[in-house]
Amino acid sequence: MIAFEARALTVLYHVLSSLPLPKKTFLMPANVCPEVPLLFLKANVPFELVDISSDTLCIDRGRVTDVLEKARDRYAGLIFVRTYGVTDSFRELFSEIKQIAPELILIDDCCLCPPTAANPDLTDRDIVLYSTGHAKLVDLGFGGFAFLRDTIPYQRRTLVFERPALLQMTDIYKITIKRNEQFCYADSAWLDTEAPMVSWEDYVKLVSAELEWTLLHKESLNRLYTENLPAEIQLDSRFQAWRFNILVPEKTKLLSRIFEAGLFASDHYASLAGIFGDADAPIAKSLHKRVVNLFNDHYFNAGQAEQMIQIIQDHLKSSTS
Repeated sequence: MIAFEARALTVLYHVLSSLPLPKKTFLMPANVCPEVPLLFLKANVPFELVDISSDTLCIDRGRVTDVLEKARDRYAGLIFVRTYGVTDSFRELFSEIKQIAPELILIDDCCLCPPTAANPDLTDRDIVLYSTGHAKLVDLGFGGFAFLRDTIPYQRRTLVFERPALLQMTDIYKITIKRNEQFCYADSAWLDTEAPMVSWEDYVKLVSAELEWTLLHKESLNRLYTENLPAEIQLDSRFQAWRFNILVPEKTKLLSRIFEAGLFASDHYASLAGIFGDADAPIAKSLHKRVVNLFNDHYFNAGQAEQMIQIIQDHLKSSTS
């Protein structure tokens, strides 16, 4: 089955709200987008955060298998987030998880990956989720879809949606993360469950056309970053599709310099351990302490990328002097 909604979060909400009771716990990485645990809170589905691997930057294989081997009946599913859009297969991990807990719902979150309408192999996965919303690899400003195994229940629900509630919820979680405080959820009409304004067929055409241009543009800007920034600060090329990611000392100072120059960058994703639950995630925290995401999409051009490179070079010189 293909589920197509205005947002990938809406797809996920319909999946979670369709699950039979009692609802067991889901596992997810500590560096997941904050809107995902918010959605689980809205759907009243419990979750636990797990630290990431320093190698894959995705949820840690050993920690997941250890948790499942100790208490597999406690867990309903796992969200595997492909950090920065990494497209490695991870088939060995998926197969191992399914061998330990065959009934576990394994959601492969590809929301930062290049979206494709080609039917995926669902041998060891139950759901493959894509997004073309704001700031995704293909940014249409709307749209999310998923391929679901036939055994996964999916029932659409229409919720009351109020844009001010969404803006307020966004402000609250951003402030909470910045202050590194425990998040206290109060439900509101923040989730938009309205159907998409275009047909699936027209949507696929839009995605295909935008993807072709986007990949060419990203390749061009990534070449500038790769050739002009020190190799030791660059993440591996498999992490550089969504944005171009670097690890730098004193990243707060660098971000300030970038914004003072009239440019912009980001530092996704913060560890949510200690914010949504009591988990400890030192690797996710360490990554976030140094990572800066450089734009390589339609919001940025070659001239801006060249300015960015100079700012980073100057920052590195001042940090080592």
